[in-house]
Amino acid sequence: MLKSGHGIPVSEALSIKRASGKAPCGECKRLKLKCDKTIPCSSCVRRGCGDTCPNGIYLPTGRGNRVVPTEASRLRRALKELEARRNELETTVTRLNKYHLDVCPYLGKSQGNDKTDELADTLGALSITDSGHTQYYGPSAGTEALLSLESPPIKPPTPPPTFTSLTNSFPIGFRGTQSWDPDRAALHLLASLPPLQRATHLISLYFANGCWSGTPITRFELDLLISTFYDTTKFPPSCDVHLLAVLYGVFALAALVDLALPPYSPESEAYFDLCRAALSVGSVFECPSVAAVQALALVSIYHSHGGSRFSMEGAWSVITLASTLCKTLGLHTSRVPPNLNENQIQGRRALFWEIYTMETLQSLCLGRPPGTYLSSITCPFPAEEGEHTDDSSPYYQRRWRFVKQVAAPILETYLTASPPPYSTIVKLDHQIRKFMSCSAQPTPAQTITALPAADSPTAYMQRTAIQQACMMMLVYIHTPAFVLAMRENPDDPYYTSHATSFLSAYRYAAEIVRANIDHFRAREQGELWARWWPNWGTLFNAAMVVGTVAATCGKAAYGPQALLELFVAVELFEGGAAVSYRARGALIILYKLRARAMASYAKLPSSDTLNEAEVADAETDETIAVFAGRTRIVAQRILLSASSPSSTTASGLSTLPSPHPQPPNPTAYDDPMPMQSGPIPPILVEYFQTALSAPTTADQNRPECRGYSSMMEHWESFVDFGGMSVPLFDVPSQTAAVGELGAEMGSSNSPPGWSQPRQWVDLLEL
Repeated sequence: MLKSGHGIPVSEALSIKRASGKAPCGECKRLKLKCDKTIPCSSCVRRGCGDTCPNGIYLPTGRGNRVVPTEASRLRRALKELEARRNELETTVTRLNKYHLDVCPYLGKSQGNDKTDELADTLGALSITDSGHTQYYGPSAGTEALLSLESPPIKPPTPPPTFTSLTNSFPIGFRGTQSWDPDRAALHLLASLPPLQRATHLISLYFANGCWSGTPITRFELDLLISTFYDTTKFPPSCDVHLLAVLYGVFALAALVDLALPPYSPESEAYFDLCRAALSVGSVFECPSVAAVQALALVSIYHSHGGSRFSMEGAWSVITLASTLCKTLGLHTSRVPPNLNENQIQGRRALFWEIYTMETLQSLCLGRPPGTYLSSITCPFPAEEGEHTDDSSPYYQRRWRFVKQVAAPILETYLTASPPPYSTIVKLDHQIRKFMSCSAQPTPAQTITALPAADSPTAYMQRTAIQQACMMMLVYIHTPAFVLAMRENPDDPYYTSHATSFLSAYRYAAEIVRANIDHFRAREQGELWARWWPNWGTLFNAAMVVGTVAATCGKAAYGPQALLELFVAVELFEGGAAVSYRARGALIILYKLRARAMASYAKLPSSDTLNEAEVADAETDETIAVFAGRTRIVAQRILLSASSPSSTTASGLSTLPSPHPQPPNPTAYDDPMPMQSGPIPPILVEYFQTALSAPTTADQNRPECRGYSSMMEHWESFVDFGGMSVPLFDVPSQTAAVGELGAEMGSSNSPPGWSQPRQWVDLLEL
């Protein structure tokens, strides 16, 4: 074989030269043509044999020297055209399938950087205070993260000095502490018990008003505690001091929901301090017991509802400790000690599922990973009938099933290092809807009208709480895709690849806003509903969704409807600001969102106004990013500090009263951010006027009713959710005679201390 001077075969060396453009191609050399030494050269391209250039040769198959054009080039051109048509078809199919939950398999693959950003967005946010204290909020903790940034700082009241040193040692108290004598402290705790008449009344209040959100103890067990600690023939009683903590915890929650007392009453806080003091007398670590778990559960419930001294962070920490003690005692398994009777066995099972339920819901609230996974639980549900059960047992059974079938799978799916695929979201969506259809409850309006006069508020809460929780879960699982749709097409997310999730999140957020109108108007149940922060948290999530739609999609057909729903949510929070201090912090955020929504409908004539609008848009976008769990590091109070100096938000905070005195009239509050600086834009006036005078079918052909007809067409659209036709919005069923826009409508039957929502609520109910 001939080789070049470098030891390379001559043919290979020639191929290298041709590839580098130093030698003519093989076909030009064969035909003795001038070669421009490009790949492919112009001569080969002109003769239709560009695919053979530079090393191949083309052998003609025609007569003489006539060249038959190669089929390869033509086929390649046809193949490229087919690929282009295929890509166009895939894009079209993707757009057409936006109405279905099944994502189209032809969506483009994301790049590596997109995957990195998507992974970082699912890790949640880290809040940093001015002093450097950090706090983590998971991807599902948008509400708590926003409130930590925007809530006004409130100085907690000074606790009573009697048990200050003992309470501050919780939960690290242990035998042998030099600062106090445990036996003497127990005697002080026994001496602080309320009179028997007040104690029995508080227990009745607890089971009538305070146990709907969960109770770790039954009425039978509480009656035993009363007979034990109030038996004057056996004093002091020889029992676990943590049982005394359970009793004080029940007293604290009962006083918290005593409608004859103001919210966050001093009596409730005094009982809670006594509960923590009793927990500190005996160590919860060295000798864990069922009573210690029950007391910790009551402490966690109080932390989540008990005013400015406490927070959801403390509630989650305490319930996680209780869950750990449950596993220490083996309550999560099906094994039971041999010396227990049937009532005690069923009570232990009910206690575990209550602890697990509270831990799961609070972990979802803060975006924290679960401490107990479903795969490690073998404890069965307690029996539905028996001496340990009461009238509320069916509700608790449904509540436990909801957590096991809905909330826990969502928690374990979303709070991971990587986002779930859309097929998993589809599965969870169908699972939630199936649970809602199997455990369907009457609507809030039907519940109010059918509620017996002697029925307790807890019965009303139990009828509506699970259904609202299901709707909130649907909003939550679709929120990430909802935000993506808003980013993909801010003017109208209805025409995006995430339209299904956008419509699902918006539809159920609107349903939650409408349902809360009935909740807060339900006689004394409304005031009780307003005292529980989780209810406000659910409404705040829904208000953020409808507010985002109103502030971003003003030109869309559903924009005015979303703005109306935002007005209603703001009015509900204005009424609750006198009852719940955390509702005040949420109200600040909603004021900003409402101002952004109103600005999107108003004309902006000057460049200064445009610059102010851009600043407001940036602040609102930051708020939405925190709400969606997509801000990685947030500085404490960053949203307030970003506000312009002329903003009256900071000064408006001082007008909010302290939650501890008797709530004043909420109408005396100054709106920190007025709804608008001028008149309502004409487009909104026209929309609201058409909504006030809902036309009949015969009248819809008139020119002035065309706007209403278009909205009716949109309302009457349906979406296919796994074979179920679900209307996107509720269509007004009847025409109501309403006066001039902005007038007070309807009569109020709300309890004292509760500010009745104004005109927007009545307008939305039409």
